Amino acid sequence: MIRGNGAARSVILAGILFLSVLITLGSCSEDTIFHIIEEDSSEPVIDLSQWSFTDDGPVRLFGNTWEFYWSRLYTPEAFKGGVYNPSTTSLIEPIFIAGGEAWNGLEVDGCKLPADGYATYRTIVKLPEAGLVYSFYMTNQDSAYRLWLDGELAASNGIVAARAEDYKPQRLPKLFHFQVQETELEIVMQIANYTHKWGGLTNNIFIGLPEQLQSYLVRQYLTAIFISGAILIMVFYHLFLFINRRKNVSSLLFSIFCFSILIWDLFSQDYLFFQVFPGFPLVPGLRLHLFMLFLASPSFVLFINSVFPGQLKRFTIWSVLIAGSLICLTAVLTPVSFFTNIMLKAFYVTVMFHCVLIMFVLIRSILRKSVGAGFSTLGFLIFFATAIYDILANLKFIVGSPFGPFMPFSLFIFILIQSFLLAMKFSGAFKDLDLMTRSLDLKVRERSMQLAEVQRDMSEHEKLAAIGTMVGGISHEIMNPLSGITGPLSVLRQEIENSSLENKELLRKHLDYIELNSDDIYRAVKNLNALIKEQNIIKHPVKLREIAEKVISQYQNSDAEIIFESLTNKNDIISTDEGILFQILNNLVSNAAAATDASGKIQIIYSISETDAAVLSVSDNGCGMEDKVKSKAFDAFFTTCETKGGNGLGLYLVKRLTESLGWGVDIESEVGRGTRVKLNIND
Repeated sequence: MIRGNGAARSVILAGILFLSVLITLGSCSEDTIFHIIEEDSSEPVIDLSQWSFTDDGPVRLFGNTWEFYWSRLYTPEAFKGGVYNPSTTSLIEPIFIAGGEAWNGLEVDGCKLPADGYATYRTIVKLPEAGLVYSFYMTNQDSAYRLWLDGELAASNGIVAARAEDYKPQRLPKLFHFQVQETELEIVMQIANYTHKWGGLTNNIFIGLPEQLQSYLVRQYLTAIFISGAILIMVFYHLFLFINRRKNVSSLLFSIFCFSILIWDLFSQDYLFFQVFPGFPLVPGLRLHLFMLFLASPSFVLFINSVFPGQLKRFTIWSVLIAGSLICLTAVLTPVSFFTNIMLKAFYVTVMFHCVLIMFVLIRSILRKSVGAGFSTLGFLIFFATAIYDILANLKFIVGSPFGPFMPFSLFIFILIQSFLLAMKFSGAFKDLDLMTRSLDLKVRERSMQLAEVQRDMSEHEKLAAIGTMVGGISHEIMNPLSGITGPLSVLRQEIENSSLENKELLRKHLDYIELNSDDIYRAVKNLNALIKEQNIIKHPVKLREIAEKVISQYQNSDAEIIFESLTNKNDIISTDEGILFQILNNLVSNAAAATDASGKIQIIYSISETDAAVLSVSDNGCGMEDKVKSKAFDAFFTTCETKGGNGLGLYLVKRLTESLGWGVDIESEVGRGTRVKLNIND
């Protein structure tokens, strides 16, 4: 997906279109547009006697003013007597034909002429001034020709012959200069064709002043070189993109499309290829020219489908591939006359079908709000309009127009737009990749923290496992002697009371001390046993007050004041495991008692919060904890009371037991003001 500022993209794309239009208009600016002289008479005369080349510019010789001699190869000597005169010359009677039109279908002696054959053209041009040097520009004639000016051979292309085996075609535009001695200039031209679908003087002859035509040609060549160079850069750029990322098929298809347009354009823009390589055979050149043209259409469709995927069905895509492959093969395997005539027409039909498919894809992409679809459609519409014009001109439905071909320019505009959109797409992909990388880094850090926590948990579990193996072995050894100690205490206490000893009070204190420490040993062993075995939770209604009073009774000898208080008008019955709740409260009260002095106060409070959540808390007004101590309070084996016999398992066990009940536990503490542990009851 393409990202970025939409307004900025619009400005840049509008700039590309504006630059492209300037290039196009620059190649057809006013001082290089050829004026048309259309004469229609029964005489072979093009009257330019009133024309000012300096003020009005060059002229394209066009109109029904050319004598046409079918199946005759006349030289200027045959016209010494002037126009046709049956009594004085051996010339056949001519018919008149327009320059720039093919002789295909022209009726001569009741028969329509084919594309293959040969003929002679002749006309007279009346010029405004004699003795000047004029320039003539001959565009290619798709075959072979010889041209005389006032009896002098001025230009030729290929070999003109009456037989196909002696004939040799060539396509080379020619610019030549000629000094006109008189105000009337005779032009005689022999043309032969046995290769192309159109025969005759199919293209144009331009006349003007040398600086005018030279300026025109320089501009044409520079434009052609600029467009070809720009397209060549795009070919390599997108090919390298594909090489570096093979999954990016759109870059490969776009590179193929650009390359086919590049080769086709080199053969189209005044046949620049043949001018650089004049010895290159015409027939292979025609095959290469049309093969690349045929290749461009299916690759174009596939490229658009790859940029806006999911719009065409698989059957349609395969149809485009198969039809395109068959048409391309005709340019390689069939005779020139076949693929330049029959298959070229079939190709034009195929192009129209492909254009419909592309418009379908683009319109659906616009409706789906695909990024870049609007500008792609604009560029394609420009190309589509010029393609129709050039196709109609190639099929001779448009004759005599001084404009065109436009497809190279429109394709250049479209390629610029697509290149920019592809670049934006890659830029967006890189931005997405950067965001994904950052997100991945964040997740890696989170996972690392989780892993560290797991490792800590594993370390704790390893400690617990070690304790388990130890506790399992020694708990029995501890509990048996402990029973032997606590059991006789009641008997010993009774004997002391019944005796007449004077130091009874001292003995009672010693017995209380033994009993208190025995209880501490019992609780420690019980906590260790709770750590190494699974808790069998059995929930049933439990009165909190009874459990709390039972815990408080364990600390009757404690100096601190311990109370239970319910802050709700509801009853204090909850559904829980009575034994586990007793363990939790017992550990919390034991920790609170260790943190308070003789004047301390410990509160067990049951309340209902504003959100109707039940909370059971144990608070004290003891020494409290610092933040760094509070953050580790629930860690196993963490204690600040080693000197008082603490083992760091009390709060850890509280956390495990509350979690086994599905409750939550929080701790609040402030140094010098005490500690509060909250149990969030999920009943």
